[in-house]
This record gives sequence, C-alpha cells and structure tokens, in this order.
Amino acid sequence: MRQRAARRTPDRPELARRAAALRRQRSAGRHLHRVRGPRRAVRVPVRGAAARGGAGSRSRVPPRGGHHPHPARARGPRPWALAGSCDGRRGGAQRARPERRGVAVTGAERVHVVCTSHWDREWYLSAERFRFRLVQTIDAVLSLLEEHETYTFTLDGQAIVLEDYLQIRPEREGDLRRFLQGGRLRAGPWYVQPDEFLVSAEALRRNLRLGCQLVRDLGGEPVMVGYLPDAFGHLAALPALLRGEGVDAAIFTRGTSAAVNALGDLFWWTAPGGETVLAHREPIGYGMTLAEAAPAATTQLQRAVAALQAEANSPELLVQLGSDHSRPQRSVPTLIAGLGAPFVFSDHQRYVQAVRAAQPELPTYRGELRSGEFHPLLSGTLSARLYLKQRNFALDDRLRFSTEPLLELAAATGPAPAPAFLRRAWTLLIRNHPHDSICGCSVDDVHDEMDVRSQQAEGIAEELEHEALTRLAGGPHAGHVLVLNPQGAPRVQLRALLTRAEAASAGLLLGNRPVTLTHVHSALVSTLAGPVSALPEWLEQLHDRHPIRTLAWTVDGDHLTAEVDEGATHPDCPPVEAMLNDAIDREVRTVELRVHRTEATVAAALVAPQRVQALPLTIVTASPLPGTHAMDNGRLRVDVEPAAGTLAVTDLASGRVWGGLHALQDVGDRGDTYTFSVVDGPVLTPVLVASTTAPLGAAGTRLDLTYDLTVPGRLAPGRAQRSAGTVRMTVTTQVILWADAAHLEFRTTFVNAAEDHRLRVHFPGTGEGSHADSADVVVFRPERLPGPDTAAWADQPTDQHPLAHWAAKPCGDGYWGVAARGLSEYGHLGGLSLTLVRAVGWLSRDDLPERPSQAGPPYPVPGAQCQRPITAEYAWLAPHASLDALGAAALAYAHPARAWVVPAAPRGPV
Repeated sequence: MRQRAARRTPDRPELARRAAALRRQRSAGRHLHRVRGPRRAVRVPVRGAAARGGAGSRSRVPPRGGHHPHPARARGPRPWALAGSCDGRRGGAQRARPERRGVAVTGAERVHVVCTSHWDREWYLSAERFRFRLVQTIDAVLSLLEEHETYTFTLDGQAIVLEDYLQIRPEREGDLRRFLQGGRLRAGPWYVQPDEFLVSAEALRRNLRLGCQLVRDLGGEPVMVGYLPDAFGHLAALPALLRGEGVDAAIFTRGTSAAVNALGDLFWWTAPGGETVLAHREPIGYGMTLAEAAPAATTQLQRAVAALQAEANSPELLVQLGSDHSRPQRSVPTLIAGLGAPFVFSDHQRYVQAVRAAQPELPTYRGELRSGEFHPLLSGTLSARLYLKQRNFALDDRLRFSTEPLLELAAATGPAPAPAFLRRAWTLLIRNHPHDSICGCSVDDVHDEMDVRSQQAEGIAEELEHEALTRLAGGPHAGHVLVLNPQGAPRVQLRALLTRAEAASAGLLLGNRPVTLTHVHSALVSTLAGPVSALPEWLEQLHDRHPIRTLAWTVDGDHLTAEVDEGATHPDCPPVEAMLNDAIDREVRTVELRVHRTEATVAAALVAPQRVQALPLTIVTASPLPGTHAMDNGRLRVDVEPAAGTLAVTDLASGRVWGGLHALQDVGDRGDTYTFSVVDGPVLTPVLVASTTAPLGAAGTRLDLTYDLTVPGRLAPGRAQRSAGTVRMTVTTQVILWADAAHLEFRTTFVNAAEDHRLRVHFPGTGEGSHADSADVVVFRPERLPGPDTAAWADQPTDQHPLAHWAAKPCGDGYWGVAARGLSEYGHLGGLSLTLVRAVGWLSRDDLPERPSQAGPPYPVPGAQCQRPITAEYAWLAPHASLDALGAAALAYAHPARAWVVPAAPRGPV
C-alpha cells in the first residue's frame, strides 16, 4: 500500500469552526434538507399532535420579524417590475440594466393559498408504510372537500398517490373523480416527484406523460406546472423538457445562488435551445403549518406575506399550507374564509395564470440551478448506492435502445406485442425515480424494493424482446444476426457477438439489409456425456455458476446432442426446459452436452445503417501474453507505468503523452448518504501486481491489470480517523484499445470489503472547469472550493457533479474527457475523476463540517456501505476537435450497438 499527500480542503479547520458556530446559533431550530423558509426545520418522522400541526409541529413560517438567514444578503421591499437578467451557465453574474418601476406591492395583492402535503412516497419508511398514512391523509382531504365548497387541495404535483390510494380505497373512486373533474382536487403533471440529474431526459418525459394520463383517466385535468419543491437542483434543460410536454411554468425551491435570488421570486427561465417557462422560486420554502388558534395563525400568515412581498416580482403571491406527509388542517377553511380578500384558495395553475395576466416585466435566467448557498444541494446523493444508478442506467438504456426498437420492427409483421407490457416496464422503472429513491438516501427496505421493481422490469423487457425477435424470425432454428445502432450516425462497433452454434451459416443485418458473415467459432468450455438422468443435475450446476440457455439440440434415435451457452443469455433461444421436455417426449436415453462460453470470442462488425455493403465478420480468440505492458493501434500507444500502476497514452500523430491515467484513489468518508465528508489523512493507492495483454486480432488489444488495494476497514471510534485494522481487496481492470479508436475502454471489478470510504479513478489533465452533457444539452461548470466566503452557506461547494454520459475539459487541441455507463458522479479538480463506490453507514448525520444541519433522520443504513461485488464501465477519450465530436464518441460508447441471433431470416420490412 502506497500513500501520498492528500489534497486538503482549503481552510478546513476554519470551515469546521464556522460550521460549529453556525450549529450553535441554530440550536434552537435545527434545519434539514427540506427547507421550510429562511430557517429550516428538522425533518424527522412526526406523529400525533406534531404531525397535525399542534405542539411541536415543524413550522415553515419565517421567524418573527421576517429575519433572513443571511442578513448581509437580506432584501427589503422592492418593486415587482425588476429589470435585469442572469446568465447561469458559468455561475450566473447579474447583468444590470435600467430599472423600471411597476405596480408596487401593497396589502391589496391576491394571496393564493395552496393546501398541499409534500409526499415522499418512500424515504425513512417503505412505500407500504407511508401508504398507510397516505390513505388517512386523502380520507381527510375528501372530508374537507365535502364540508367546504371553496376549499381546494393539491396532491404535491404528482399523480401516483391517486393509484396508491385507490388500491386501498377503490370504493372512493367516484369521490376522487368528482373532485378532480370539478378542479378542487388537483394532481400532476408528474407521475412521481423525480430527481432530475440521475434519470434520463426521456424518463422525465415519460414521467410527465404517465402522470398527466393518470389524472385524465380519472376525469381530471393535470396541473400543467412543473412543480418540483424538493429536488436536489435543477437541469438547465428543464424548461425545454417541460415545454415539450405542454408545461409552461415551473415552481421550485432549491439550487439558487445570491445572483439568482436577486432576480426575485419570478423570472423567465430559458433553456439552451431557447425554450422558456415562467419560473417561481419559493422564497419561504414549499409549505408551512399554521397554529390551530386563529390569532396565532393569522399572525403567521401576515409574516409570511411580508416575507413574500420582500421578494415579489408580481402582485400575485403564493402561500402553501402543509408540510412533509402532513394531513390537512381542519381549521384552515374557516380561517381563510374569515380573512377574506386578498386570501383565496387556489392551485399552482391558477397562480401562474394570474401572474401571466398581471403581465409583470421579468428578468431572464439561463442555466442549471445547482448552488448550495441557501438550501442544501446534497451532492453526496450522486454517489450514494451507485449500484442503483448503474442498474437504472442499464434498464433505461435497454428499454429505449433494445426493447422499443425491436417492438417497432416487429409491429411491421402484425399487431404489436402487448403494448401494455411495455408501459408496465416503463412504469416500474419510473417508480424508482423519486428523489429519495434513486438518490440512494432512504432506508435499506426502500432500496431493496427498488431492486425488485428493476428485476420485474428487466424480466418484461427480456420477454418483449424474445417475442419481437420470434416474430421477426419466422422460424425456430438459428441463422441470422440482427444489429441495431441506437445512434443516428454510422459507426464501427466491435463487440463479442456469437457462439459457434449460433453463427453457422449466419447472416448479418445492417439496418434493413443482409450482409454476409464468415464462418465463426467459439470456445468449447467442456463436453459432458452420460445417461439422460444426469442432464437435469448438469444443467442445475451450470445455472448455479452462470445463466444458461440452449442454443440447439438434435435427437438421433435415443441419443440427444445439445449445445448450451454459459455466461450469456439469448432471448431468441429456448430455455433449457424446452430441451428437457423434448428429451422426455422422445424417450431419450443418453446425452452429450457441449458447453460454450460466448465471452471467449470477439467479433468485429461495421454498423452502417445509411448504406448497404457486404462485409466479412472475423472472429478471433483472445490469448493472454503474460509480461507484456503495451498496446498500439496505430493511433494511440498505451504503456503501463508499473511503479504507479497507471497508464501513459501517446498520441502517435502529435507525440503528445498523457501520463498518470487511471489512478485509483481511496479516501475515508465520515459523511452520510447526502454528503461526502472526507477524513483527513493520506490518499491510498493500490499496488499493481500483474499485467498481461491479449491480442484480439484485427479487432484490437486487451490489457488486463490486477491491483492489490489495502485500506482501513472502517472509521475509528470517534469518526475522526480511519481504523487501524485493514482489509485487502483485489481490483481487476480490463482495458481495451479497439482498432483505430481514439479512446480507451475500462471495465473494473472488485468486491467492496471496506466501510466508510470512497474509491475514485482519476485521469489527470489540464483545463479549467468542465463541460458535461445533461439531459440532451451541454453545460459548463466552474471550479469552486469551500472558503471563508462560503462558510455561511447551507451546503458547501464540492468537487461532485452529476454525470449523464460524459464530462470534458479543454486542452490545446480541443477537448479530452471521460464517459461512463451509469456512473453518475464526477470530479473536475486537477483532471477528471469518476466515483466507483462511496460507502457510508448513516442516512443522515449532524456533525459534518460540509453541511451544518441534518438532512434526514439519523438512521443507520448498513446497505449504503455497498458490501457487494462492484463492476464499473467507463472510458477515457483522447482530444477531439470539438465538444460535439467528443460527445458523439462518448454516446457511442455509452450506448453501444445491440446484436441478437434470430432463428431464421427476418421477415417483413425491418
């Protein structure tokens, strides 16, 4: 184990002292990631009177006098016609222009009272346990709607709660329909309240469509406002995503900086493509609980209105009544009726319509919202339980680029195979997208249930693909290969494709035309022969090691000869049960079982959907060459740096050398699922113990690296240092350099045996800040570290940023970068880093200098230690001339071409 000096957080001791002082100052009202207003209340499970807003309730009303949490940045009363704009793409400095005064805010403006309850479907309790409370809550809502004809209620901008309720109370469907149709009960447009950065843009679109359709199916109209009260930051592309689904406004709380807050509570938010929505920032948080006594409640409302007036860009104000998992307060209808004008029961859509009717002149903002200055951003959720993010990425990728294209092709041969199943698969996937779910910041039971949903959706996808391929094939026997290119441009794709039994007399489809293949073969792992009575036991033993499917079998008299594939699944091949049934039906007595392994061969195929040409397909078997440490494809040369265990890449055209690549770095983490908190101490690096190269013929070369990584097993008592006891992990990395490629592909595997740590892979390089793709657009993120100017922030800036597919830095000859399949966090200090695992044991803690507040209940979550096998797939991209070129190469890596062996020549206009 080697050590080197750790990069210490600038001013960390001072930062810790300031954080401790801040915690002491706020000890009378500790606050969490659920921002309640200028001060934030502790978000913990509440019951009894507290849950109903009685003694001990968590008020979101601003403190007496409308005190601002950051007095230096407090803003007094201001005209609602603010002039100015803010370009948020590079941090967002306000560009002032002459101010024009509009209608001054007075006591006569309309106050839109929206009764709601922010409903985390699953979080510190499972979905079923929260459903118990949900049913009680909606029962109470329906009672108030019956009793008070002016009362309205909004179901948190999501629709899944309607499903959850009706599964328990089907007899109340008529009541739900009546109030939804009448517009007094509002839901949607979301199906679930999502995290925006950890799911694909397409998943966000489907989320909106599912939510809107569910509300319409129950006779209502969805609220066409993108309400996102608690998401951990917001996409630069969100205005475009919303507009694309018919939503023209957004309401949010988190992610703003002082520059954004200076714009006021309303502004035009413009996406990089020019799409614009009306955006409302909630100055006092997304809800409040009123006192039961009318005089005290009236005083609370007066203070809330005063705080809103100080931020208002319009004579229309929005006050939300309700909190996390709160039941409606029975005193509210009478209280609001007694107050009269300007207080009116309303909903988000009526509020937005009223603002538009007032025609305020508003500033414009462009860019993402990812600042922790006023509200905790909780960037540690990008890497908490990374296995969830990776599985989500793979399933989303499969549905979009495998399952749906195959179903579209199969539809040309007849009716589409069970479209309801595809909808079901997407629904299961999106049920994993609430921010507390996909972010990995819930109790273990929640994430276990997520795995079940993913498994169900994967099973549906496999069966749909099997059905589609069967329709395309028109026959039961092997013969052809179908290749789908999920990208719009033609490209060369090199992949392991075939086993011997599948490839005999095969044909390759490029786009919609056949292409000839050469005869291929694969590695024969073993041959088993004996009585047929042994066959079930053989198959069971094989299946215990790897998933298997039969490739082909023949019966000659009473003898069965069978080919099976070990280590890969093929949806077009029948399961082993079919072979067993055939053997029984034909009274087979003896059997020869030939076991193949697909991954022992590599195939090169040109995927060019825009033109047709016959091409040979060459299969070669990789033969390791011990003791070799270099790869060369005529474009790049890769050398192992044995002492450091890293790689040096030489651009053979320019002679430029990139050294120190692929440096594995391990540090202690004393944080929680919301926040990474580094333990002071050395950065630990592994020892390279073996390296071999394996030529792949014309396809390229593979380099196999084996590391020994010894790290402390956990935190020491007191949590300030890592333990003296260590654990040893073997880390293996496959590096592939394909022929003529300008990138390296990595596949790293290990079993995580350590707790309370973070393992990253670092690629050093030049360039200030970083560019990254984010929901179909490219954003720039500047470098920022904690310092004296950020000590009062709700959440300190970190070197943790969301990764959709790739991140890049500028260099002298263009841009270099990294890409990944499902690794959702990167850093950009001193190069580019990808997080491979972050292991912690607490849902939330209140002793972290990076975030001087709780972010959730202080529950132990041993599952977040990720004690499991880890596999990470990523790539390093050599310099490309433009971000567009680099992005195209990264997407080609992230979403590779798909290939299936189909039983016979496809039919229909594929």
